[in-house]
Order: sequence, then C-alpha cells, then structure tokens
Amino acid sequence: MSIYEKNIEALKQYMAKMYDRIEEDITNFDKEKETSYEVLEARNGSLYSQYAADGKCVRFNRNYNPEREAAGWIKQYTFDDFKSTIVMFGIAGGYFAKELLCIINESSNIILVEPEKEIFYKSLHYYDMTDLIKSERVSIAIGKIGENLLATFLGAYVYWTNVDSLKVLVHPGYEDAFAE
Repeated sequence: MSIYEKNIEALKQYMAKMYDRIEEDITNFDKEKETSYEVLEARNGSLYSQYAADGKCVRFNRNYNPEREAAGWIKQYTFDDFKSTIVMFGIAGGYFAKELLCIINESSNIILVEPEKEIFYKSLHYYDMTDLIKSERVSIAIGKIGENLLATFLGAYVYWTNVDSLKVLVHPGYEDAFAE
C-alpha cells in the first residue's frame, strides 16, 4: 500500500467527516500537475518542501535533514499546561506537527490548519501523515473548508477555564509564504 493510500484510509477511518468534505477535491487532485508547492529530496534522503509565490521561493524545511530541524525547532516551546490547545498554522510534510505531538501532554490537543488545500493534498502523496491523522488529540482544518472547522474545534477544546493555555504556532516558512 502506498503512502497516499495509507493516508487516505486513515482519513476515512479516523477523520471521516473531514474526508467527506474533501473527498471530491482530493480524488480529482493531480499530484503531477505543476503547483507552487514542491516536494524534493533532502541530502539525508528524506523529503522536504518549498512553496513559490509572488516571485519568491520559501522552504518549509531545510534541505539537509528535515527531521533534525523539526526536533530542534520544537525545543523552544514548553507545554506544561494541563489541557492545552495548540493551534498550528501550516502542516507541509508534518515533521513539525509530529514533534509537537510527541512533547505535549496526553490531555492537550492540536489543531492543525493548512491554509492551502493543494499543499495538504500533495503532501498526502509523499509524507506519512497517519500518526497525525489517527491521533485523537489532533484535528485538521484544510483550506476554505477548514475555516468553519477551526471555529468548531476551538469551541470544542477552549473553555474559560483553559483559555490561558491556548497557544498559536506558525510552521516555519508559512509566515513568509502566506504573509497576507
């Protein structure tokens, strides 16, 4: 079974409502079609991604060792709060989100927001996202469809008793690629 097939099966099983919303889009998505988002091979053999827009190219991962970069990036954060909710803008290849999932406590939740559906759809072909998709602590909101889901997720996880533990992170490179 290919990475894409594993990811799709996980979406169908663990995030069925979201999958139903994107099924037609994702089924018709052509990963070979030229897009602003590219997946390339890093020097260590892993994959990394970059996005081209407005005449500039922004890497979402370093081209040497994306896993080590993500492990280093996450060290700047601490999530000691009970029942934290972390909203992270940007998924790309999932390296940073996976590191985040490893360090938060069992009572915390992550809401991943991918503003560009094409990035998510293409990433499903190249990166194993099953750990994120299968986790009960991870919710995913994609593109325009995800705008309503984000409000729903926040309403489900954030209460007056834990609003102080709401944290917002931005995937490296996303602030440059999607400055608007």
